[in-house]
Amino acid sequence: MSLKQMITISGTIGIRNVVTTLHPDRVEITHKGKTLYNIKSLLLIGLQRVSKQLKMCDVVWVDGETQTPVIQSIPQSSVDMIVQNAWCDVYMLGMDPPPWSKLAASARKNNWQQEDWCHVFSEETTDDDESDEEWLPDDEEYQSS
Repeated sequence: MSLKQMITISGTIGIRNVVTTLHPDRVEITHKGKTLYNIKSLLLIGLQRVSKQLKMCDVVWVDGETQTPVIQSIPQSSVDMIVQNAWCDVYMLGMDPPPWSKLAASARKNNWQQEDWCHVFSEETTDDDESDEEWLPDDEEYQSS
């Protein structure tokens, strides 16, 4: 999906008030008119700490060129606008943020691609994971011992 118009989202990164503009081909984050981030390869968008009880939450823009997650605090009211206009995968990450610095370091070290990032946040489990959780000892094994 591509944007038909530019979308802007106000928020903060640290103590800086920033404005994020979603262009059809990139995400630009500015502070006082100066570009802080120009993300041309947006791999995914993560939303964390999304809750009706809180006024603010975080959006995480994952930059594929630098393997850097950019975390921006935004009003909860901006979440729907992001989800409706995103042109990449969007993940709801829950209340506890993942270890972004460790993920980014691993991504840079192993040259992650978009599917690698998406795999980390995918809710699917493999057959091996399921069988480990559901494994019960076989009665015959215990009887023959």
